[in-house]
Amino acid sequence: METTQVLVVGAGQAGLATSYWLTERGTDHVLLERGRTGDSWLDRWDSFCLVTPNWTLNLPGFPYQGEDPDGFILRDQIAEYVLGYRAFLESYCDQRGLNCDALISASLRQVVKLRRQHQKKYGSRGHQLV
Repeated sequence: METTQVLVVGAGQAGLATSYWLTERGTDHVLLERGRTGDSWLDRWDSFCLVTPNWTLNLPGFPYQGEDPDGFILRDQIAEYVLGYRAFLESYCDQRGLNCDALISASLRQVVKLRRQHQKKYGSRGHQLV
């Protein structure tokens, strides 16, 4: 069984940003995602847009690069931005020679099983599975 220092459950914006900072620290890690990155944004209604201006889109190392910083990004563009961030992170990890197996597809059942195995092995001795 392959081991890793950190296992991040969920590869949405928070999980991807966590991956960035773990990479900055030189920490090997794996992200688990139930579906495809950005898919949860596509579950919203067609005309959905953020209510904060585009210039506020600033995931670590990946600021908004579009032509309308004062506009409001639409649903499909949000999903594209998150997918673009994932691609950026994969390249970022590779450049640093880290094991950042980004986005291993995992079902919720698999994640619960991993948590139970982790608790059985480590109990509450300071090891965290987040």
